[in-house]
Amino acid sequence: MTGDDNGFLYIIDDDEQLWTCHPSSGKYTLYQAGFKGEMKKEKLTFLHCQKDNRGNIWFLLSGKLAVLKAGQKHLTNVSEQWPLCGEFHNNRFFMEEGRFIWMLSKENGIIRYDTQKEVLSHRQNHHTNEKIFQFEVKDENIFAKDKSGNYWFSDAKIRHIKKYNPLSGENTFFTF
Repeated sequence: MTGDDNGFLYIIDDDEQLWTCHPSSGKYTLYQAGFKGEMKKEKLTFLHCQKDNRGNIWFLLSGKLAVLKAGQKHLTNVSEQWPLCGEFHNNRFFMEEGRFIWMLSKENGIIRYDTQKEVLSHRQNHHTNEKIFQFEVKDENIFAKDKSGNYWFSDAKIRHIKKYNPLSGENTFFTF
């Protein structure tokens, strides 16, 4: 769940549908506007949403990253031009500094999208010498970054949490 600058709430239910809630009436409405320029409405599967520092709402859908720009009604499919294949398998992303969207993909590893510069970075295409893009993603399903710059992953299949230090390249495993 997240909210926009006008007080509207965006809520994803258990059926992966998106609902909006009007701030003054408290009325819930099923979102059905779809993608900008879309001829035929497809059923959208919403997985995660978050607001950036410019008031845009970002959505992870099944295999797509989309944005609802501040003041607009329709989604824009940001990922349709990406040279990537596969799904974003953890069904979530995290936003760093209200600008960078980080996602995981078995096929493409760790993916970062700069929402301001519209630059995509991943295993085969990264514009820095950051070692994080060489990290191999398997079944990790939670991804976060702490204040010290370490990246954290969780893998429920083999019951461990992994900490990756990008400066040293060191992996530390914690079993639960």
